[in-house]
Formats: sequence, structure tokens, C-alpha cells
Amino acid sequence: MNRMMPEEAVSRFLTAISPVTETEMLPLLSAVGRYCAGDYAAVYPQPPFDRSPLDGYALCGSDCIRDAAEDRPLVLPVTECVFAGDGRSPTVSPGTAVRIMTGAPLPAGADTVVRQEDTDGGEGRREKDGSYTPGTVRIFRCPESGANHVYAGEDYQRGAVLVHRGEKLGAARIALLASMGYAEVSVLRKLRVSVFSTGSELTAPGTALSPGKIYDLNSFAAAAYVTECGEEVCVAKRLPDEAEKAAEEIRRALSVSDLVITTGGVSVGAKDIMPKVLELLDAECLFDGIAIKPGMPTKGALCKGKPLLCLSGNPGAAYTHLLLFGQALFSGLHGFYELADQNRSTEFEFPARRAKLMERITKPGGCRRLLRAHYEDGVVRFSSGQYSSGVFSGFSDCNCLIDIPEGVGPLPAGVEVKILMTGHGAQAAENGAVRRTPVFFAVSGYKNSGKTTLLEKLVARLSAEGIKTACIKHDGHDFVPDVPGTDSDRLRRAGAYGTAVFSTKRFMAAKETEQITERELAALFPEADLILLEGFKDSAYPKYVCRYPEEKPDEDRAFSMIMEHLGRRPD
Repeated sequence: MNRMMPEEAVSRFLTAISPVTETEMLPLLSAVGRYCAGDYAAVYPQPPFDRSPLDGYALCGSDCIRDAAEDRPLVLPVTECVFAGDGRSPTVSPGTAVRIMTGAPLPAGADTVVRQEDTDGGEGRREKDGSYTPGTVRIFRCPESGANHVYAGEDYQRGAVLVHRGEKLGAARIALLASMGYAEVSVLRKLRVSVFSTGSELTAPGTALSPGKIYDLNSFAAAAYVTECGEEVCVAKRLPDEAEKAAEEIRRALSVSDLVITTGGVSVGAKDIMPKVLELLDAECLFDGIAIKPGMPTKGALCKGKPLLCLSGNPGAAYTHLLLFGQALFSGLHGFYELADQNRSTEFEFPARRAKLMERITKPGGCRRLLRAHYEDGVVRFSSGQYSSGVFSGFSDCNCLIDIPEGVGPLPAGVEVKILMTGHGAQAAENGAVRRTPVFFAVSGYKNSGKTTLLEKLVARLSAEGIKTACIKHDGHDFVPDVPGTDSDRLRRAGAYGTAVFSTKRFMAAKETEQITERELAALFPEADLILLEGFKDSAYPKYVCRYPEEKPDEDRAFSMIMEHLGRRPD
């Protein structure tokens, strides 16, 4: 088996493995750092009622006068006082006001709140028994009608999904769950990972070194990485350079693990035991070597449905490939990637970005290489320390890998280079890994050929099948998304390359671009099962072509093509 690029190697893993599906219910604060196992929607709008954002006086906006001032105040009788949580529901009539505190429900009939700072404080008072002695309030500055009014559902509406399956539960998402009334949350079970280092020369930290021995760095690096990523290390051992004993230990670990990671013994030396170990385990080899330095001997296998990642024994090479493969494997085992559908792209992509190189690269071009580096504010520099495959110190401040293509080099400082982001969670952040990739299907044809009518019918049928569908239109003649005079138009004219508009129900964005990738299109609708494209006649997407009036659009044919592309049959 020839060495392959790491993207293809990861794809083979993701296509072969079965996601771990077990979940558990945890109290909110016990779920911090875990992955959400389902979508969580709001049971109530937030806030659940119109409320005041400040202390002041609630009144009818029609009573506000523009020229109110200290020497000519607006004077209103105050009929009631309401606090947050009171449960009181007073009513405001024109010509009256109600004293109101921050967070209290806005009284019926009121649509405006005057800040307490813009009044004399008022003469009414709340008695100890809860009753209210009426008085008057002098208002020195009136706001616009409707001011200081927080509407029900202004944060989110009932039914809005605010926490999605696969999202990591940090403080903000835990708070959202609490705000929606949830006391517990379903989370994905932690992955159980076994870590082995091979080599009779390895010694446990804390013991004296004998001649020719070294401390075991690799197993601690791998186990710490697994833990940092939020998963569980269930076995961590050093193995001797004996294939039969190593195979037996790994076989036992496979019975309790979702993934096994080994370091060492993968090359062609006399004591490189992993090829023999994989043979003894009757493992299916997915790839035998990676066409990238460092870490070319890295191997991947499947044993009884469980993935084995066999890394180099050189610490620098082993950890580089752990960063390269680790989070992708964790994401696949959690079910965050779906690459098994042959109708979809099975080419995995590492989360990457472009950055300006701070220092020159002197080495001439050879095979593809990965260099440890630190990225910040659009620039990338080499990590401190040495860079050979046997040296580890350069990882102390490494947060990315510079990806040097085959045959490229030397490179001067200041050029743009591709960097692979290596922080745990990088795949989720950069690739939208917590979402399955939607299927794309295009409906194209000439103007007035019936495309939109056909799409209307298809969307209705697909929705009836429970398929979450989004639509994107392509206009080959360009278009203007911002109507002259709107805020977005003014900002575009000022130089913004993109604009967006939010409401409580929808979102629209526009930016200047010559081309857009499938990933960018998918990111617009990350929850979609299917994205229907209107137009895109020159694209490579599977498509149905409308030829009306020569041929009336065949709704049943288009629907069958889409369902086949989705890998589903209509009921």
C-alpha cells in the first residue's frame, strides 16, 4: 500500500468507523465541557413578557411631550408600583404612569418607560404591607414613544433552537439552557481511548534512568492530549518490543476502548513490531505510511470495527500526527462527520487559513512538510525550540502547523502560507464539524423555464418527508442586495465588503466575492439536510434541467433524483 496524503488517510478512517451513540443526562453544571447530544429549543420566548430594562415610570407614549424640561415638566399621577417578580398586572391609562423597576413586566396600556434619572423621583411610595400610596411624578425629559421597551421574544422566540447537537457546552451555552428552563442536558458519552508506547528503552517518569534508557514522553503526550480534548483515557501502558505481548495487550484494550493510539515500532527496523502486531490482531490496514514529513511511517488500521492509529516513536513526529489526526478521529467517532455517502465528497479537509510568514524558510523544496508554528493576528512564526522529528520542545507554544506543499521552498519572509489549525476543537470551529455536510442539488434552466415553480413543489414534498431544505439562488447577471437609502447600502458605499441584517425571524448576508466554495455555501445553512440551488447551470452539482416550453418540468423525476442523491427512497 503506497503512502497517501493525510487528508485521504483521515477520510479512510472516517468512512470506516462507526460513531459512538451512547448518551447520558447530566445536571447543567456537570455538563460543562461535554458535547451536547441533541438540539435544544426554547420552550418560552425570552423574555416571556414585555418588560422594562431600567428603573423609571411606565406610561403611554402619546403622553410624551418634546419640550419637557425642569422648568416645564410633564406631571402625571402615579397609580401603582411594580417590581420584578411581583406577579402584579397593573394597567396604565392615558394621562397616568406606573412606577416600574428593572425587569418588571410592562403594564398593560404602557409602551414607553421614562428613566428615573429624568424625573424628580416621584412622590408615591410602596408601603411595608405591599400597598402603594399614590402620588405624582415630574418628568423633565421625555423619550421617544416606545423607548426603553424590551419586547417579549426580543432575545429569542419560542421554538428557536439555541443549542445544537455536537456543540461543546461552555459557559454561554450552559447559560442559554438555563434561560430556557432546562435543569439537565443530554450529552454524548466521552470517548474511551487507550494509549500505548512501545520500546524496551522506555522508563516511567519518577524512577532513576538506567544506562541506555529514556523517559517515556510519548504516552504522556498522547494521554494528556486525549484528556485536553475532553475524552477519557481508559488504558495507558508501555509495551516491550515483543509483538505477541503487545498484540495481547492491545487486544484486551480494544474490548473497552473506542480508539487505540500507539507510538513507536512502525518503521522497518528489527524491533519495529507494529506491522507484526497488526497482523496478529487480524487488523484491516487502512493506510501504511503518510506522504508528509515528519511522521511518514504513520499507519492506520481497523480491528473489530475499532480504529487503531499507529504513530512514529520519534516524539516530534508522533505529536505532529496526533495533532493532525486526533481531533478528526474524535469528531468522527462522535458522529460529527458523515463521509460514508458515496454521492458526497469524501475528501476530508483540515481546518486551515492563510497567514503571513514572519521568517524565511531556507530549506529547498522536497516532499510536503509540516512545521510547528504559532499563529496570531494574521501572522505566523516558527515555534521556539528545534524541529527535528526526535525533538519535542518546539511544541511548547505551537498552535498551528505550516503546510509546505511538495516542491515548494525556500520561501522568503512576508509571503502568505497555508497553516493547519491544531487546537483541540479546531475541526469543530473551522469545518462546522458539529453539523453534517448538506447535500447539494441544482435546478437549472433558461429564464421563465419554470425553475422557481418546480422548486416550490419540490420543497413542499421534501418538507413532508422530514427533509430540512434550504434554497440558494444564483444570478448570472449580478444583483444589488442593498436598496438605496437603507443602512446596509450606506455601509456598503462607505467601503464595507459585506453586510448582514438580522431580525428575530431571519438573517440575510451579502459580500463581494468572485467565487464561493461549497463549504461557504453549507455554512449559510448548517442545519440543512439538503440545499437546493436555483441556477448554477455551469456547476458540477447534480442537477435537473428545466427545458420549458419545449418540455414541461417533470416534478416526479426531479424529486426522485433528489431522493436518490440523498440516499433515501420516498415512503
